[in-house]
Amino acid sequence: MNVFKRKYEQCNAQASAILVTASCFQNTDIIDLHFFKVSEAVKALDLFLDHHIIKLIESGRSKMVLYIITGRGARSIDGVSHLQPPVKELLKRRKIN
Repeated sequence: MNVFKRKYEQCNAQASAILVTASCFQNTDIIDLHFFKVSEAVKALDLFLDHHIIKLIESGRSKMVLYIITGRGARSIDGVSHLQPPVKELLKRRKIN
């Protein structure tokens, strides 16, 4: 991987972390992953879920409703969402439904 591509990937990862952190500090229960790359979306969703799981534990509640926007893939080359399968897999792996 060349230096510019590596730097580009690092900057994208930092930007996604900043967006998720800002979203969490606004106490929003929505994360919009529309414009994230798949790898960044999964990392961002992990951060978002971690934040809200901590809030859930601290509140003493057993359930919380969160909204995850992935889009349907309308702007994808093949018209299929590339985010939905990995998002569903992450939720399944973390036993979140």
